[in-house]
Amino acid sequence: MNVNILDPGLVNKFGHHFDLDVKIAKQLNVDGNTVRLYCHQNISAECIQILSEYCQVVPLFSINAYGRAHYSDPLAGAFVEFNHHTQVLAEEISTIAEADQTIFPSLFAAQLNACAQVPSIKNVSGCIHGLADHQRELNLIHWRYSLLRCLSRKINLKIGVVEPELAIECQKFAANDLKIRHFPIPYDGSEKESDNPRLTKIGFFGHQRNEKGAAMIWQIARKLADQNFSIIIQDCTETFSKINHNNINVIPYVENIATEMAKCDGIILPYDAENYKQRGSGILWDALASGIPVVVPFDTSLSRWVDKFDFGVQYYEKNVRSIIHAVNEMDSNYLHYLTNAKVASEQWKKSHGLAKFARALI
Repeated sequence: MNVNILDPGLVNKFGHHFDLDVKIAKQLNVDGNTVRLYCHQNISAECIQILSEYCQVVPLFSINAYGRAHYSDPLAGAFVEFNHHTQVLAEEISTIAEADQTIFPSLFAAQLNACAQVPSIKNVSGCIHGLADHQRELNLIHWRYSLLRCLSRKINLKIGVVEPELAIECQKFAANDLKIRHFPIPYDGSEKESDNPRLTKIGFFGHQRNEKGAAMIWQIARKLADQNFSIIIQDCTETFSKINHNNINVIPYVENIATEMAKCDGIILPYDAENYKQRGSGILWDALASGIPVVVPFDTSLSRWVDKFDFGVQYYEKNVRSIIHAVNEMDSNYLHYLTNAKVASEQWKKSHGLAKFARALI
């Protein structure tokens, strides 16, 4: 099968776009498909080099998928941006090679609307990872309008999410016209060489930015290091490159983050609770798939997984004291959480994983 992967948000190796696109391209290639990946014009040479092992990489898109619409106009900015993005995307998508399936690993409303304007697009699948927080109702209208445009053209759609909380929101714009699918979650984790019966090595992983608690990580790491925990900070942004502490090891970007995570006894996710009410976390999913206990914020999509499997501890305030308290609680009953994490990992493999996700898209 000829498959086109379209991702205007793919610019560099930071964040989920690169991680997810590499995984999908690799799996579809292994399954015998011919894969082309269309990404942003400014994609880094390093990304192209890595991706080219699995697919043809075509720099194409010119828009910023994460533009701040209200900066241009506080009232009509989101509407103006949606129309502008639709027009530019439609022009660019009209130049791509025809394929049996068009996949958007990270689908936005304007991308869906653009597909409705390109006659060669017939089969579209995409995963929605979040809805815009700014002018939420208008964003739902954009999604609804884009969906209706595609349905009027009889485009075959497979649109889904990986978090149940988000499915509820997305079904509001899909109404009775399309069932929002629950895709398998594309994370396989990594096998641990052995299980340490004590909590000794703790990790922070992923693209370190403000909504993920980057401003607190050094304070948390230093306090835990002073308690003689061994700390790993994986930092592709080099924010923590100058940190110097005997018990803290800062590592750069790694191609397989789950392998490094599997060397830890616990993972801390000091995320902003409001930003993760519905959004999922690849770090959480890799930890779950690997059988690693976690510390996560209360009342989030992350804590729902902890509630389900009891494989970690929740913190209730986004501050250093609350997170340190949660770590110490996990330390005091570590074998309990480790045992549950191993059970959760086995349950995870029955329903989730990269191969299941990639095949659900085609």
